[in-house]
Amino acid sequence: MAAEIDEFLSSVEKKEQQRFSDKYNFDIVNDVPMDGSLNGLIFSIELLYFLVQMAGSLESFNLSVDDM
Repeated sequence: MAAEIDEFLSSVEKKEQQRFSDKYNFDIVNDVPMDGSLNGLIFSIELLYFLVQMAGSLESFNLSVDDM
């Protein structure tokens, strides 16, 4: 039973990774934009913006503008 659940979840994860890669042209396994990927760059910027918003400020990440 546990092996069947693991197999099912693994297949769902792979399908979700493929769907995400197709939509955003971004490799979420290696966390890099795919070749020729403007969408990947835009996604990276949107993700960073989201994380900063969630944290409230850059100081929460121990980052400064010079680090970027």
